[in-house]
Amino acid sequence: MANLLRSNTLSLSKSCGTLGRRLITTQIPKSNLDPATEMLQFDTGFVHSGRGKPRQPVTPPPASGRIPPSPRSTRREYFLHVHASPNNTMLHFTDGQGQTLKNGIITAGQFGFTNAQRNTFDAGHQCAVKMLRRIEEEAQLLTSTTPGGLQTINMDINMVFQGRGQGKDAIFQALMTAEGDVVRPLIRQMEDRTKIKIGGTRAMKKRRL
Repeated sequence: MANLLRSNTLSLSKSCGTLGRRLITTQIPKSNLDPATEMLQFDTGFVHSGRGKPRQPVTPPPASGRIPPSPRSTRREYFLHVHASPNNTMLHFTDGQGQTLKNGIITAGQFGFTNAQRNTFDAGHQCAVKMLRRIEEEAQLLTSTTPGGLQTINMDINMVFQGRGQGKDAIFQALMTAEGDVVRPLIRQMEDRTKIKIGGTRAMKKRRL
């Protein structure tokens, strides 16, 4: 009886071992190539699984990490920085790389305003009107005509506001009037980078004139 049980156990273990080897051989495909050829293909960027055609290597992303712009995109990016401090109104017109353009800096002092007059609404409005004319001159250089005869301006402007002076409201009002009809459609976004003080250090003393 003991011999019979021992023989059944041996036959069962042999059958299980054979089944396990069959499962392993079916799950892992074998390649018909020798190991040296497989390693050569792996080093050259082609991975062969033993069945079907080899997969093409994936193109790595550019080293800079940024997706290159589409060649069809011809629009240029500009920035208009508006600094409306309690004492002056300054406008700064730059390109996409931050380089100041010709006649791209306009302040209230250029119009004869002095001292506290540089922060008035009128001073900010005159700065805005002159800057809008400067942007229109730049837009004429980027105007193209479509096959249908329509003229398009390949220009995007990002406005950045900073400060709480009256010049900020004056520039915004100038854009809403007829003087800003050409520049208004070119504005892509507006951003306010005015710092908000929460607690912090003691404020500076009030300026006396």
